[in-house]
Amino acid sequence: MVPWQTSGDLKSEVSLWLPSPLPLLSDLQVSPDITLPACRLVVICRLASRSLTFLPFTIVGPLAGGFLSDAAGWRWLYWLHLILSGIVWLVVTFTVPETYAPTILAKRAKILRKETGESDWVTETDLDMRPLGERMRIFLVMPLKLLFGELIVLLISLYMSVLYGLLYMFFIAFPIVFEEGKGFSAGLAGLTL
Repeated sequence: MVPWQTSGDLKSEVSLWLPSPLPLLSDLQVSPDITLPACRLVVICRLASRSLTFLPFTIVGPLAGGFLSDAAGWRWLYWLHLILSGIVWLVVTFTVPETYAPTILAKRAKILRKETGESDWVTETDLDMRPLGERMRIFLVMPLKLLFGELIVLLISLYMSVLYGLLYMFFIAFPIVFEEGKGFSAGLAGLTL
């Protein structure tokens, strides 16, 4: 996400309206981040403190973003996001242990092969001899089969797309109403969110 985010930082005023695939790649990279952190926090946090866990993120973003764009310009929103993403990436890379089971088993099998000298220690991924192209086709086709083959998944996806569409229309409408209509600054308009 960090390279795609940099494309927004470096755009000139003229090229802002020119089509570029880099913001699309950034959006595709970030789209799971809308839902997955909420799922993780629900698992980690107790029911009583769950709402307090989300509170700082929902308050600080609009406040800091509005006042930062007033003080330093809109480009600094991108730069701040890039800096914070880089810091979080470094912290997560060096502190969060591996949790993907096939990777853990592959490392364990490699260590056991080295310690015992026997090549009998293998994992399921070592035995899967399908070509990479076939495996990628399976991984890319299965979500589409699930989406269009199961009615409940299709209906929930359509429902969620309408909800996210309404949510982001509100995000667009608030600055129009409060900045252009009422004359608020970007920082004060962020307080209305």
